[in-house]
Amino acid sequence: VERRPDQVVAVIESLGGFRQPHIVGVTGPPGAGKSALIGALLPHLAQSGQRPAVVALDPASKLTGGAVLGDRLRMQQQAIGDVYVRSIASRSGPAAIGRSVIAAIEVIAAAGYDPILLETVGAGQDQLAIGLVADTVMMVEAPGLGDEVQAIKAGLLEIADIIVVNKSDLPGAQTMAAGLRALATNAKGDDWQTPVVLTSAVSSAGITELAEAIHNHRQVLHPASRQRRRRAAAEADLRRLIAEKLSAIAIDRLGATEWAEMVDQAASWQLDLDSACRRVVDRLLGLPVADLR
Repeated sequence: VERRPDQVVAVIESLGGFRQPHIVGVTGPPGAGKSALIGALLPHLAQSGQRPAVVALDPASKLTGGAVLGDRLRMQQQAIGDVYVRSIASRSGPAAIGRSVIAAIEVIAAAGYDPILLETVGAGQDQLAIGLVADTVMMVEAPGLGDEVQAIKAGLLEIADIIVVNKSDLPGAQTMAAGLRALATNAKGDDWQTPVVLTSAVSSAGITELAEAIHNHRQVLHPASRQRRRRAAAEADLRRLIAEKLSAIAIDRLGATEWAEMVDQAASWQLDLDSACRRVVDRLLGLPVADLR
């Protein structure tokens, strides 16, 4: 799937066709204990008769370009039952949830796994992008990270369906949960009251309550709301893919020499980026290109 995206549809059809899993997005700052929390949640889901899977976005290895695989190792050590865990390298940086990730989710769903937990790297715009991909967004926070205000930044409360205060045995957890409950009241502007659940991945405290919150949100999900989210995600992916393809074609038409010269001019501020972009687009469209020097 990751190496041959053109084969995704064939693989899905061989598994019986597309299915609609419940996608749970797990996001939050690094150090909040997302992987450990998922590892504690997996046995509970599996023992209840479900077939949970995890797609974990790992930072890419600087040496190989692959995933570090730390998430997969930690989770599989804890998992009991029919559980599938896959680490995928975040090659394009933490800001993007790329097509390969969506394709992996589609294939895993076709294989009969449901729910599917999508864990983000936990930095940058992926915390907001997860709101387009996931049916249920679970924001994980923890006391003592030095960024207690992170939860109220960048509209995170507006996309969170469930808020988790992990590492609940640490000082400040109860105070943090109380503050988040006050902030979460009607933050989403819908009928769902965002719960704040205290958990400990070490002692499994609160894991049952967290699983119940995920189940309850799934029960109230409206098909139209799910479709709106997935349509927005599909449109964003399609726009990005078209931009990449057209960009490659345009640069090829310019030629390596002219492209390198234009980049050098932009880097030295001899050519502004808007003018450089217009030059590339004009070449792509076959229009006369003015000398912008």
